[in-house]
Amino acid sequence: MELSRKDYPAMLESLQPTQAVAVLNDRVKHIQRVNADIADFLQERRRLEDQYAQGLRKLAARQLPDAGADLGVFTLPWQRIVGATEALAESHHALAHKLEADVERPLRDFDKTNREMQAMSNISGNMAHMAKEIDSAQKRADKLKEKGAKAPAGKVATASTDVENANQQWGSQAPFVFEQLQSVDESRINQLRDALTQFQTLELDSIDRSRGPTEQCLGVILEVQTADEIKTGLVQVGRLSCLLNLAYALQYRSRSTVDFMA
Repeated sequence: MELSRKDYPAMLESLQPTQAVAVLNDRVKHIQRVNADIADFLQERRRLEDQYAQGLRKLAARQLPDAGADLGVFTLPWQRIVGATEALAESHHALAHKLEADVERPLRDFDKTNREMQAMSNISGNMAHMAKEIDSAQKRADKLKEKGAKAPAGKVATASTDVENANQQWGSQAPFVFEQLQSVDESRINQLRDALTQFQTLELDSIDRSRGPTEQCLGVILEVQTADEIKTGLVQVGRLSCLLNLAYALQYRSRSTVDFMA
């Protein structure tokens, strides 16, 4: 049966069976470790996004120290700023949720969802057993060779046959195991590339969602005219002056009435 992938199987030409098993196990662990490390990074990232979203919500709900203060021409811009802060909080919350569902979890679950990866544990055990069989058969054959002519011919023939059979079994199965390992690694690489692409796409989407409210805020702020605030201030001062004069007049009239009655 022809191999469809030949890069990893080619390594067997320069590896002893025990070395090949070690390479297989190391590669499987590498796949699991890389996915877990990146998933841990993404987990911390989404936690920070959630914390930031919570902080923004708390900030948006916060009242100015002087709740009754008149912001004048800045009333509308300030409302837009608060609204943009709430929108930004929602954007980061959505990013955190999607990071977990679309990026982190698939990476963590790779060894559970990829069938070839699921089978690697049993395959590795079988490979280790075959390598051990080769090693044991070779040791038995070597001991008989050391005895030379004293070794029973039947045992020598049997030992030689055992070595040959063990090597044949290895030669017929090991290449396909390493082909499967290459397939797993290719799937892992493709998934990781897709996951990180999705990660950056989600970030760009989050930025785009917050851009609109921010641009609206900027537009409203740029429309603020200093002269309008000055005019508003003069009107307020005039009203205050009228109220003070009226209060003074009422107070004066009240005193005059009291003096007259006296």
